[in-house]
Amino acid sequence: LVQLRDKYGFEIAYTENVKPENAEQVMREYVDAGFDIVYAHGFEYADPIYKVAKEYPKTYFIQTNGSADDLPNLYTITFSAGEGGYFMGRLACQITKSGKVAYVAGTEFPILSHHIKMSRQACKDLGREDVQIIESYVGAWDDPAKAKELAKAAIEQGVDVLILEADIGDVGTVEAAKEAAAAGKYVRVISWVRDKNYLAPDLVIGGWEERVP
Repeated sequence: LVQLRDKYGFEIAYTENVKPENAEQVMREYVDAGFDIVYAHGFEYADPIYKVAKEYPKTYFIQTNGSADDLPNLYTITFSAGEGGYFMGRLACQITKSGKVAYVAGTEFPILSHHIKMSRQACKDLGREDVQIIESYVGAWDDPAKAKELAKAAIEQGVDVLILEADIGDVGTVEAAKEAAAAGKYVRVISWVRDKNYLAPDLVIGGWEERVP
């Protein structure tokens, strides 16, 4: 957004931490204020943005992790579904010693579910069908305390590889891993999308598209 403003002269605005139930109102306010493009980041905004896009056919709308394709003014973008999950599954199955891997994620949504499915497929392709890939959902994308709680529970169940998929919550997952490592346990963390190695250089590998150990 800042680049659009500074390099191309766009007028920009943004609202953080918008709950799905409030998204329609926020988007309508931007349209009514004269903005030509409204962008909603997250699968949780699929229904609200579709409804508002139908109401404002002359405004362009963009959504991350959506799948709608029948509105000419609504564009949906996402990662190549499954590719990242396959890569991370392959990596996780190579470095796990216990045979237990856990995704600590914000909320469940179809594209993430497909990535997890492909992680399991990667383990199968490596001949590691013994590896369990566990799913844990925080219920939000900004709750480090809950993410840490889930990560600690996973480690207590024998998980030694954690996959970060909870945005701000990832800080809590890494804290749990650091505490376990300090107690003498083998544990590794794979960061989804963004390189978060700085949180624990000895433990965190990531992001998957930037680093290969």
